[in-house]
Amino acid sequence: MECPYCNKEMEEGFIPASRMRNQWIKKGGKMPSTVFGTSKDGFALSEMPVWKTKKTISYYCYNCNIVIIPVKKFN
Repeated sequence: MECPYCNKEMEEGFIPASRMRNQWIKKGGKMPSTVFGTSKDGFALSEMPVWKTKKTISYYCYNCNIVIIPVKKFN
């Protein structure tokens, strides 16, 4: 993936989700009440890791020091 800021190639990686799904929650939003829930103030970035660790694909730009996560919403 090409960095949208500097146009250099980004390195692909992932964000593991081991006990609860990774989520993006807006500033000031509330966390889900259980590890099985999803916040109403955001959305899940990964599947629920029921029996094994799941991965959320992400890309890191060494030049800009940023991580970009293409969002595939899980509900």
